[in-house]
Amino acid sequence: MAEEDKKPLARQLAQASWVCPLIIVVFNLLLSPLRADPSKAEALSVVFALFATLMAFIGFCCGVAALFGIRRHGAKGIVIPSLIGIVICSIYLSIAVINFLRGAGVI
Repeated sequence: MAEEDKKPLARQLAQASWVCPLIIVVFNLLLSPLRADPSKAEALSVVFALFATLMAFIGFCCGVAALFGIRRHGAKGIVIPSLIGIVICSIYLSIAVINFLRGAGVI
């Protein structure tokens, strides 16, 4: 790939911010058949929750980092994808925190 064809890092981060929630959905779909077995369901739920929370946090951080590249590379191709990723990841993270607090008996 030629140097002028390469996307700036800010655009790559913006794209990663909305791709991370898609990875969560695909991972969940792949684990769905395995959850039918009751002996594996609890362990898989914990693994999925940890993986999905980590991916949502990574997506959120990528979206925020992409916004810092607007001054250098312009807003085109950065603002909308990064905001979409930030919003989706924020929604997931808030749900994860609420579920964790409910499981811990705090709320």
